[in-house]
Amino acid sequence: MVTTNIQHIEWVTKRLLFMVLYFLLILTGGISMFITAPLTSYLLFRDVKFWRYTRYFFPFAMLAYHQLALLITDQRYRTMFSIPFTAPPMRQPDKSILELSESWDSIEHECSGCSNCCVQMGCPLLDWEQGKCMSYNSFFWNYFNCGRYPATKNQIDYYQCPKWMMKESAGAINNISS
Repeated sequence: MVTTNIQHIEWVTKRLLFMVLYFLLILTGGISMFITAPLTSYLLFRDVKFWRYTRYFFPFAMLAYHQLALLITDQRYRTMFSIPFTAPPMRQPDKSILELSESWDSIEHECSGCSNCCVQMGCPLLDWEQGKCMSYNSFFWNYFNCGRYPATKNQIDYYQCPKWMMKESAGAINNISS
């Protein structure tokens, strides 16, 4: 896919505006989520009916604090999960560098009960009853780590992901750049 400078500017702008909203959330202890509730709800759940999701707002604020702490204190986490602001949004991992692990026996597009990444992060957007992400295919999912996970061997190792493995050629390239 050929990208234009206008697309890059759009992706940068959207990420920066989300980051401003995210840091506002952190600075106000989650109160800003209620002030910007329809927008926050749309960005996280693809639904402006924020009252359906208010129970997730403060837990998501706690996740924001946790992620900020990791970004500040954990060099491995910081480098492994940084996304260039000009990167395109992604709904799924890049299958040109990944393949299903031989031991994975589920439907290709589902993590079916694993969710190691969500569980270890303590993500409040994981719906335990339905076994799926409440934020699936939202702005948050597509523009940040969820939609593109995993993007590196280090991410697979960090969360002990049983589903994915790097393709041989991509793994060699990936380990060099790590």
